[in-house]
Amino acid sequence: MSRKSYYAVIDMGSNTIRLVIYKLNSFGELQEEQNLKVTARLRSYLEEDLTINPEGLNVILTTLQHFQTVTRSYDLKRVNLIATAAVRQAKNRSTIMRLIENETDFKVNILSEKEEAYYGYLSVIQSTNLQDGYTIDIGGGSTEITYLEDRQMKSYHSFPFGALTLQKEFIHSEKPTTKEIGKLRNFLNEQFKTIPWINKRGLRVAGIGGSARNLSLMHQKKYHYPLSGIHHYEFPAEQIEGMIAQLNTLSLSQRKKVEGLSKERADIIIPAVQAIETFTSFVQAPSFLMCRKGLREGFMYETLITNKVTDRFPNIIERNVESLVSKYNINTVKVDVNKRIAFLLSSELQRAGLLLNSDYENLLAQAAKLNYLGDHIESESVSQHTFYILSNTALNGLNHKDRIILALLASFKNRSTYQEFSAPYTSWFNGDELDQIEILGAVLKLSYFLNTTNRDVVHQISLTDVNSDRFTLEIYCTKSFLFEKEKCEKHIKHLERALSMNISLEFLLKS
Repeated sequence: MSRKSYYAVIDMGSNTIRLVIYKLNSFGELQEEQNLKVTARLRSYLEEDLTINPEGLNVILTTLQHFQTVTRSYDLKRVNLIATAAVRQAKNRSTIMRLIENETDFKVNILSEKEEAYYGYLSVIQSTNLQDGYTIDIGGGSTEITYLEDRQMKSYHSFPFGALTLQKEFIHSEKPTTKEIGKLRNFLNEQFKTIPWINKRGLRVAGIGGSARNLSLMHQKKYHYPLSGIHHYEFPAEQIEGMIAQLNTLSLSQRKKVEGLSKERADIIIPAVQAIETFTSFVQAPSFLMCRKGLREGFMYETLITNKVTDRFPNIIERNVESLVSKYNINTVKVDVNKRIAFLLSSELQRAGLLLNSDYENLLAQAAKLNYLGDHIESESVSQHTFYILSNTALNGLNHKDRIILALLASFKNRSTYQEFSAPYTSWFNGDELDQIEILGAVLKLSYFLNTTNRDVVHQISLTDVNSDRFTLEIYCTKSFLFEKEKCEKHIKHLERALSMNISLEFLLKS
């Protein structure tokens, strides 16, 4: 890819200043090339008169000059410097803007409260399946909350407090006292009560930013989560309270050793997580959803992806899948035929009452496109490579359970391999679900071999003579089918095992 396709954004927040360099692929996906940060704590340099003091100005300038050495090494199409609460709240922001423009290559864009909230919201709908609910982004000096219905932002609010300010005002002990936590919680509840639209109960809450990320990582470690990656990680909101209770008993040095918690955030994690817990309790959220994308990605979506990629694909899952198809050089003509055959076969099984769950149709369609993509790496272990790639790829719009289903379908080889791959995740499913996924995996495998010669020979499929323990699978073909028949006779056993039935194959040439 040409270096001319690189873009950069510098996010100057109240807690950290971060430089991220992206490349934008043809599917409208932002791929990180560089991600560098300085824990600047700009909010701590904001004086009582709401000016950032000279020491803080020096931190800004020094950090940006370090970033400049990196940005100058790239032939960038654009460098965006965005600033949030600390600079927005500073009365000497005009001085800050002139200093940056005079001493660096950058020009700062100070985001409004609405813009900051909107970009966070945008990152959520571009990368998760949240339909209705709230988003919360706890920064160092502000907290943004949005409410969305049918994926549209209906309301937003920016509270003038964040992890740094809450820590300074309420937490004065290394191990916070019950009284300090009580005052903090009461303050937060009173603040949330002032916003009339924060009254919808029982909706999911999506978290954005470093505090939400650290909370999610700690939760994964605490509960020995078997899957890698935190994007789209979701867990019961009620469990946050127990994590707060544990953190409150630890000294700063002990918190720095907590698995999943960044040492740089250990001193401010308690008020941040308390804010998340208080909000999820306030709205009676059933679960907390982690969105790894945030303000920067939302800003880049808005400023770069002007052709509205959602018009090109029905949903964000399909956009991700098409990107993988391109990345692994998958034959799209072949997989379209395989998908058609898979749906012919699955529809017949449903009609006969042998396949009970139609909820997986979309996942089956996407799995057909990615079937055995591991062949791109090495053909002998294609199933293992396929499962590893898909189970460890954060696919926007797919929750973790659906990601595993997709990986199990696309990688299906036989029952023993299926059981090996699914073993770490059996607690996520009931027995019927695992049985149905095995059937669909076997369907997809058989469909693959029904197109052995890549000539699209299968026209129609019918199930006949269906009994309690057997049926006949009639396959009507438009062309000679010698090699398809040979392969299917060899691999029909996987569908027989999945269904616990005997299957007679009958290939017929359509007149």
